[in-house]
Amino acid sequence: MTQEEVLTGGNVNYIVRSGNTVLRPTGHWSPCVHELLLHLEKEGFLGAPE
Repeated sequence: MTQEEVLTGGNVNYIVRSGNTVLRPTGHWSPCVHELLLHLEKEGFLGAPE
């Protein structure tokens, strides 16, 4: 099991790192962001986070 590390420095959300994954709360805008990232991936853009 990967240990979670709380990331400090932000002042808005509770953000943790679990292994190579950063976890943060979603917001009402999150579905739009996910849709954009999927579109960029389908177009071959390699710089978008997964």
